[in-house]
Amino acid sequence: MLDSDWLKARDEGLGAARRFVEERGLEFLQIELTGLDGLLRGKISPAKKSLSPSGTGISSLTYSLIGNDNVAITPWSNPDNGFPKLAFVPDPDSITAWGWKPGMGSVLHDAYMHDGSVCPIDPRQMVKRLTGELAQRGFEAKMSYELEFYIFHDDDALIQKGDFHALRPFGRAWDAYTLSRSPAWQELGEEFIRRMQSIDIPVEAFHTELGYGMYEFALAPTDPVKAADNAARAKLYLRQLCTERGLIATFMPKWRADRGDSGSGAHFHISLWKDGKPAFWSEEKADLSDVARHALGGLVQTMPDLHGIFRPLVNSYRRMDAASWNPENASWGIDNHSVAIRVINAPTPSHAHFEHRTAGADANPYLVVAALLSGCMEGLDRKIDPGQPCQGDAQGSTAYPLLPPGLQPSIDALAASDMAKRWLGEMFVEQFCQTRAQELADYMAWEKTQISAWELRRYFEWA
Repeated sequence: MLDSDWLKARDEGLGAARRFVEERGLEFLQIELTGLDGLLRGKISPAKKSLSPSGTGISSLTYSLIGNDNVAITPWSNPDNGFPKLAFVPDPDSITAWGWKPGMGSVLHDAYMHDGSVCPIDPRQMVKRLTGELAQRGFEAKMSYELEFYIFHDDDALIQKGDFHALRPFGRAWDAYTLSRSPAWQELGEEFIRRMQSIDIPVEAFHTELGYGMYEFALAPTDPVKAADNAARAKLYLRQLCTERGLIATFMPKWRADRGDSGSGAHFHISLWKDGKPAFWSEEKADLSDVARHALGGLVQTMPDLHGIFRPLVNSYRRMDAASWNPENASWGIDNHSVAIRVINAPTPSHAHFEHRTAGADANPYLVVAALLSGCMEGLDRKIDPGQPCQGDAQGSTAYPLLPPGLQPSIDALAASDMAKRWLGEMFVEQFCQTRAQELADYMAWEKTQISAWELRRYFEWA
């Protein structure tokens, strides 16, 4: 049952949120819910209706939806239990007023069971719980997010035909960080940054990447819950901005493989702080602190078990290519872009942090944040040593654990992981693995009906 002090604080928070609605003249709120797939779902509701302490009832199918909104039947949600509803309750701390649309704002909701207890597989609640566990150890985390993606001119006819490769890229540039052809995309980037600033999501940069129509943005560091919120919201609001302008964004890790376009990644940056001071640097040693090394050791050791969180889809593994700076092993190194965890220790001690480079743009930011917090605490609790940093190219190195090379091995590793069940919860691990297994089964069923162009070219006249 919910704690009475928590209920009192929530009611006070909702009172403040209602005053915020009145002061900002908000007529509608976009109700936002987190699922296992990383998408923010929800609905539009009158602002006053959106702030009920009893929340809004939405089917438990929210946590069983897989690619393109297909459904995985699991013990959690199925015909036998009637696909029961959950109570999604507004988090008053997350209410915003959109600077780009008068009278409109948004509020994130958290999931609760019928008895008032926290939903054990709600990714946002998971991040809140793990942040609290980190605080019990005397630390706070700061995290930030970089996201890569492609933008195209929307063409419903081509999409209905499935001719995605015929879509026209937004902007002619193929080169990263181009400025010579910036007018094609600069105004969109500026508007996105303005919109995010209006809702307190600082965007530190927006630039082109290595692919036709490819871009990247970087968010400023903040606490884990807000970092995950900012990542999920920025991704949704970019999509909405593109839709307004007749554009469409894709976050597929690898949308084509017949030319040199890069895959779309999501790099997460993390540092730990203690008593308001950076905990990853030792002035005495003029090097990484023991805290940093143990946290790093935990991240390295837990990465194979948690790989399915970083790469959750069939398509995720098409991006997995060490030659393209996307790691195939749980390696680490100092300012080395070929490794899974890049340690950045300059220009000052307060900058010492880790860049976790494994996840793709398809990864759920809440689950990635939860996985990184779990890995750090596993390392701190067990004082895990990360070993020696990688010198040079990490590709082919045998010094580090290999990552599961496909979705099925990643599902198997997560399902068998006592560490994952301990930190993330047995119910979550079971539900997540079953949804991933259904995703893979859907692909395998489709694949059986296909004869590839390679097979036709190779065998049609020869066999």
